[in-house]
Amino acid sequence: KLTQTSSGSNSNDGQEEPPATDPATPLFYEVTGPKGQKMWLFGTIQVGDARTNFLPEQIRTAFETADALAVEFDSFAFRDALLTDLALQQAFSDAYYYNDRTTVFDHLNDENSKHLEMLMKTCGLYNINAPYTKAAVWCSRIENFYLTQGSSLSADNGADTRLLLWAKEQEKPVYEVESGISQLQMFTGFSDALQEKQLEELFVLG
Repeated sequence: KLTQTSSGSNSNDGQEEPPATDPATPLFYEVTGPKGQKMWLFGTIQVGDARTNFLPEQIRTAFETADALAVEFDSFAFRDALLTDLALQQAFSDAYYYNDRTTVFDHLNDENSKHLEMLMKTCGLYNINAPYTKAAVWCSRIENFYLTQGSSLSADNGADTRLLLWAKEQEKPVYEVESGISQLQMFTGFSDALQEKQLEELFVLG
């Protein structure tokens, strides 16, 4: 049985209350198995503002009842592993950089190359290693830059981050549906034509 639950009251973890006139109301479902087993499905967002730090009390209660947390990927564990796991470091490098002695400018047309370089320099993101990173990486870095300009949006306020912090506090097992490296490999593994199209959409937004 799949039941959508109400958002309930907000849990503030001792922090200042969010505006009462604009509460966060996420999608939250309770799933009951044939033998009474329970699991909860939570429609999270990974980037948010102060409101997403104040998850409804019903979600906190379900979290404390659950035996484990399953997320898209454990960003904390991924960052920690990158510090010591040599195989992961190599896989990250292979996905992040061109390893055939080409630069991003070899994979874009001349007009887009000039526009991209100018945009990166304007954002203060250009450095000596930038040309060797893949076009999808440039796209992600520019998007993140504009996302944080003049707004309170941050990955630190994302619901996934809040749940992972709770899991660490309670020493609750965390399972990944995907992995950080598989996501990076997917996005940077798109064809040159698709990565260039993503950048062209970014140019329009910029």
